[in-house]
Amino acid sequence: MAKPVYGFGGFDWDSSIGSAAVQMGLLTYEDGGAVTILIKEGPEHIKYEGWNTSFVFLDAEGTIIKPDESTILFIDIHDEPFQPSRNPAPTHFTVSNQTGTTLSVTNECEYDIVELYILTPKMEEELDYSKELLQGQVLASGESVPIKLTTWPYLQSFLEIEEMGILSVEAYDEDGYPLFQYWLPGKENLQIVLSDWDYL
Repeated sequence: MAKPVYGFGGFDWDSSIGSAAVQMGLLTYEDGGAVTILIKEGPEHIKYEGWNTSFVFLDAEGTIIKPDESTILFIDIHDEPFQPSRNPAPTHFTVSNQTGTTLSVTNECEYDIVELYILTPKMEEELDYSKELLQGQVLASGESVPIKLTTWPYLQSFLEIEEMGILSVEAYDEDGYPLFQYWLPGKENLQIVLSDWDYL
């Protein structure tokens, strides 16, 4: 999912590293990947409560990567600024961006969820319940579980080809009571939240 980016080649500390890497043409939201950054002192004008930390990207030889003007992407998404930690930061580290490959399912119900199905229109029509996504896991009340789309090719394929299609989400709690909702997925919002309102 696109997040705010502040900078051009050198990025303010409260920028999203993943979105900055996409802006620089180093990876894509769909495929993710690994990048290396160097945390350094930024210009005086970005100082925030004594901090003026910024970061740049490094190539395999440790050389700072200069931006290509044709890759600049304006992302108009408002977000709260990130408060940097007061602890010393490492000189550099590797960041993986898995945006667009993982679906997050959150259980806001009072009871645990033990079965979860996401059905395409064809699967719903044929009553095809052959794909149970939790695979023996229990999604406890108040918790979330990540579901890798690459593990479920039918779901990944549907999202790639019919991004705005409607999917049915069906689940069962620990007592066997069903929950149901229609989910209109988008690659910027791979999240499903099950609540007490979804009980049939």
